[in-house]
Amino acid sequence: MPWKETSTMDLRRCFIRDHFRKVLPLTELCCRYGISRPTGYKWICRFEAEGMEGLRDRSRRPHGCSHQVPEPIVEELIRDRKRHPTWGARKLLVRIARRAPRLASSSTQHRPRGSQTPWARPEAQEAAQASSSWTAHDPHG
Repeated sequence: MPWKETSTMDLRRCFIRDHFRKVLPLTELCCRYGISRPTGYKWICRFEAEGMEGLRDRSRRPHGCSHQVPEPIVEELIRDRKRHPTWGARKLLVRIARRAPRLASSSTQHRPRGSQTPWARPEAQEAAQASSSWTAHDPHG
């Protein structure tokens, strides 16, 4: 006999169906489905508010980032970096601090958008590419 496959959505639908049929008290129903009571209440509330769509998984991505550099400042940094390719982060920071004193660290100048660094010096970009494209040799070969 083959294994019975069930998806998370199927289990949530069954949980909701059993809850509204009053098959078991909520505590026992949650125990049977392997979820906590607060999770059971969460699925019931979502179902009542949104229907079946409320039972789908939601993104866990944060809504915002409190320390993210504002877009106009990032664009200004990129413009300044292209105009002055030999300037380092500290010099760029001094220049932009007049217009945006909120920026506190020179690391902001190096990576205002995470790993995107179009303003990095060409030799630094080449070194980064060279170090990331190595292949390990077989020690037994």
